[in-house]
Amino acid sequence: MTTLLSACGAGSNASFSGEYDPNGVFVRGVDLTFQGGISFDPATIGPNWYGYVYPVANSWLKIDESGEYQPDLAEEVAVVNPTTVSVTMRPDLKFSNGETLDAQAAIDSIKRTTAAQPPGLRLSELRLINSMTVDSPTKFTIQLTEPRMALFYPLLADAETTPVAPETMRTPGNHNGDVITAGPFKVESFQPGARVRMVKNDLYWDADNVKLASIEYQHIGDGAAGMNGLRGGTIDFVAGLNLMSSSDASALGGDLQGYSNRLPGTDSALFCMREGEPLGDVRVRKALNFGTDRERVNQLLMGGKSEPAVGLVPSDNRLYAEDLASAYPYDVQKAKDLLKEAGYPNGLNFRAVVLPNESKHFEILQAQWKEIGVNMELTAATDINEQWYRAEGANGEVAGVPMMRGIPGSFFRLLNSEAVSNACSYPVPELDACTHALAALDPASDEFVAKSVECQDIAFKDLALTVNTVFVLDNGGYNKNRINDLPVQSDPLGQMQPDVTKLYITQ
Repeated sequence: MTTLLSACGAGSNASFSGEYDPNGVFVRGVDLTFQGGISFDPATIGPNWYGYVYPVANSWLKIDESGEYQPDLAEEVAVVNPTTVSVTMRPDLKFSNGETLDAQAAIDSIKRTTAAQPPGLRLSELRLINSMTVDSPTKFTIQLTEPRMALFYPLLADAETTPVAPETMRTPGNHNGDVITAGPFKVESFQPGARVRMVKNDLYWDADNVKLASIEYQHIGDGAAGMNGLRGGTIDFVAGLNLMSSSDASALGGDLQGYSNRLPGTDSALFCMREGEPLGDVRVRKALNFGTDRERVNQLLMGGKSEPAVGLVPSDNRLYAEDLASAYPYDVQKAKDLLKEAGYPNGLNFRAVVLPNESKHFEILQAQWKEIGVNMELTAATDINEQWYRAEGANGEVAGVPMMRGIPGSFFRLLNSEAVSNACSYPVPELDACTHALAALDPASDEFVAKSVECQDIAFKDLALTVNTVFVLDNGGYNKNRINDLPVQSDPLGQMQPDVTKLYITQ
């Protein structure tokens, strides 16, 4: 497998129509208390913060709106083989404090992040690193322990490999809000749970093409506050699974533009599975799948704007597993028969730990599963890491967590035997074998497509490891009177984020 990505020209060549405000401030509404609060330091970043930290914690590559990898701090990335990748850095890179960003600093940063074991990063992928070598001041090579390049490569576009300045690394203490990086912006002020202000980093390699003077994150506690902020003109942009619904986006008009994009990620019920317990029996898991009316979930949860989900990606994705669409037609009697066959003729009781943005989804499932004799008690998750990932089923047998890691990431993060979201470490050797083979393939190849379909069939048809219901919508809204256009880039979850290296505020 050989992949080459090279930078074209010295800058991003972003085009700007009309007059822009050189002192423009882009104000985004953010729930700054969500999942323990924001950290810009890759060594302490928490879950679900990728989509907010990227103006500071960018890395060697970025993902554009079409899902393609583009150069950022790297000039060239070459995948030599399934275990080896080399990164050629742009010349004369500097951290925002003026320190030199060279190959040794890049390697030291990755080692620091890996050693810190932050809960929000893809640690299993980071641990694939066997060795890193400095080839020259502007080039380094990463060698993996196993042929898993399809799994590791995305980390070069995200916080896992973000270079952090030596000053930060040698200074003890918490650096959530003062980490020094080489991104297009740097943190100027940090008020946890209230406000963050970032200002342009004049030492960023492409600073001449960055038109924003600063970015502000203002705390909003819920979607209503976000809508009020947009309508009141105090916020320019709001998006996020817990802050904007499809109905909110549809309700915007005039100077306010809403959007809803279908993501390659599903609303899902994850299971704590153990042999000898109900969810350790595949017949029970299949019963829950047959007892789920996905079309009804789409109508009630997404206003019919999304698509029922059994596999990991929607029908317009090249990795779509077509045969899964008919694997679990809604069939209450079939579900009851499977429960009876498994030894539960009178039904079952479950407890579920549910993220706040999943509450409506699980209330729908709660009502549907009651029809097949399953009673599910819902508990709101205040810290999903403690209440699910580390709790090993102590707080409930089911978790309401969207599966947003794509392929092959979702398998390794959520489903495999050693996956962090497989909270009770249920062994799935057949899926492990399939996904390990998948991770060694070239993601652009036909073989990768075929193996992706095969692995989805094993996970969801043969083993019924989750109940996936509907593909998540990425909803947002912005003030098009201030933002003449909304250039976007993708984050690791497939959500479209404003590309702050191209966005500008109109005069």
